[in-house]
Amino acid sequence: MTQRFPFVALSLTFVLGTQMMSQACAQGFGGSGGYNSGANSKYETTYEWAPGTDDNPLDPESALSVIKITGTAEQRIVPEQIRVVFALTSEGETAEECRKLLTTRIDGVMTDWKSLNIPAENIVEDFISVLPRYGWRLSEEFEGWSKVRLQKHVGYRMQINLHVAVKTEADAMATIDRAFRQGQAEIVTFDYWSSDLDRQKETVRASALAAAKKKADTLLAIFDERPQAVNVQESTAVFFPHSLYKTYENVLEQEVMNYSSDDPPLIKAYRPKMTFFHGLSSRADT
Repeated sequence: MTQRFPFVALSLTFVLGTQMMSQACAQGFGGSGGYNSGANSKYETTYEWAPGTDDNPLDPESALSVIKITGTAEQRIVPEQIRVVFALTSEGETAEECRKLLTTRIDGVMTDWKSLNIPAENIVEDFISVLPRYGWRLSEEFEGWSKVRLQKHVGYRMQINLHVAVKTEADAMATIDRAFRQGQAEIVTFDYWSSDLDRQKETVRASALAAAKKKADTLLAIFDERPQAVNVQESTAVFFPHSLYKTYENVLEQEVMNYSSDDPPLIKAYRPKMTFFHGLSSRADT
């Protein structure tokens, strides 16, 4: 199994130089590439780390008086814990019947998980809801109308989520396999956790600042006297895995065809959206 690094932390540092009388400007900026599948953009979910206007070329007036140098660092962090959330549901004529069905299913999953040696405190039962269900029923007469369909209460639907925390993706897949074996196939989410984020943020800030200083040593060498820095701007962000995936529709088949009202109706086949791990489109120096 390929190891993924679910936390991506970036730090962007801007070093602004003192005002200069010389008509020279040193500015660092770069382009960013990315996957372009021709997909409908409304399904794209991945993030691109682009500081925005701060990376645009300076206007002519600013270019005569300001030096801007940027440094960007990226750090990928291995998680200490992965949380998988399963949704278990049941339907019945009464809420009590729903609860009994869910209890049986939860007991089956929990029993199967015992072979994985998961600590009891790492499994949490999370009650979500119990809601009424309605169905259409044919009525011979209703308020002067004959043979109408009415919605009537037909039972209840109950949902309880099971949260299980494990250390690795292999452990997470093992819990999923056991749940599938018990007939539970609804997975709500994966959640990644690390206690090392604060320290990693400090590390990545230092890396970004070092990158900016290294650029400054090169770019400012053209001046007889090195200008002094007057301002530093910093931004740090943490990107979680769910924001680094891209989803798109498969639109390779012919979409336009001749059709008239005399032809039988056309019903297209269901096409699930394609999803893959795109990662971060960053402009990192390190």
